[in-house]
Amino acid sequence: MKLLFFASDECDKCKQLLSAFNLEKFPVAVDGEDNTTIEFHYIDAFDDSKQKFCDEHNVDELPRTKIYDSNNRIIFDQIGLFHPSKLWKVFYSSDKIRKKAYAMFKDVRPEVKSFNLSKTK
Repeated sequence: MKLLFFASDECDKCKQLLSAFNLEKFPVAVDGEDNTTIEFHYIDAFDDSKQKFCDEHNVDELPRTKIYDSNNRIIFDQIGLFHPSKLWKVFYSSDKIRKKAYAMFKDVRPEVKSFNLSKTK
């Protein structure tokens, strides 16, 4: 499973989304069950060398989050801010990832019930 996070350090919404996960950046990878891994890729959409890759993924708004399964099919595609619980549900619903990856995320999982994306900092 692979997560692509198209963002920029200059994007306030990108920073807000990362802070919602209590992270400055997503981890590089998290191991799941049966030798599976969730890979995390942070793509700086303002980096000129990444423009072709962004165009290939139709990125025209930030932040944009895409998750691909092991067969390279898109299973999650979100533009803009979203509630963190959506991401945990995607990971947890994967038969190959399940509890082990979810347990590894518990340390970075925010207190969802008190989280509000409309808050400004």
